[in-house]
Amino acid sequence: MGSVILPFILVPLLVYTYFWVNPLAFAVFLEGLTKYLIEIYLGYKEWKIEYETKKAYRRYTRASEKLAHDSGLTGELVKLYFDTYGENDRRTLKQQNREYYEARYKSLEETMRDMLLF
Repeated sequence: MGSVILPFILVPLLVYTYFWVNPLAFAVFLEGLTKYLIEIYLGYKEWKIEYETKKAYRRYTRASEKLAHDSGLTGELVKLYFDTYGENDRRTLKQQNREYYEARYKSLEETMRDMLLF
């Protein structure tokens, strides 16, 4: 039983001793960890913006089709519109979602930027 617990005590003790003896390695480790966490956040941010854009674009197309149907227009006309201008509408929605997200989480992103510069 003593040999099973030994690695759980010995490994953290060795890591702690290494960082205590070599504080520069600890600083480099923390900097790398910080950059890694920031990269995870930025990836999440892009995923969140893309996800919200897909949802908004889907709602937009459904509302447009319903409005066209209520106005007496054909579905073919709506399809032609989205074939022509759909990508521009999608880009506009993505830009709006990006601006909203950045305005909402501005303080968090400024804090992370300061952490990188420090």
